[in-house]
Amino acid sequence: MICALFAAVVHMFPSENILQMCFPLNIIEDYAPNWKNELFFMYKMSYPLTALAMTASSNQVVYTACHARIQIYIVLSMRKLLLHIDNLNSEKACKLLHDKEFQEHVKRGMISVIKRSNKCYK
Repeated sequence: MICALFAAVVHMFPSENILQMCFPLNIIEDYAPNWKNELFFMYKMSYPLTALAMTASSNQVVYTACHARIQIYIVLSMRKLLLHIDNLNSEKACKLLHDKEFQEHVKRGMISVIKRSNKCYK
């Protein structure tokens, strides 16, 4: 983001061939010659905002990758618990639903999964 802002600020300075570099400035000069200076100024002042908008897509990719990783961690943690239950026979699995100790174990597992996902966000 710093590089994008630096590039935007550098392009804001006047140069000799600015009309050849920026097509919108040609349009301003052709269709609004009386307001050329004000419109040039407003156009150049929009460069830093454009630089911030350019980096938004890369930030979204990073956010999506982190979110996907967290979701994979959650699924793997729950899969481990489900594999443990699946290895038991059906009578034992039904008893586990009413077992306070097992429910506490599941609760602690869910809390640790949520804490882990929060740490990944930070």
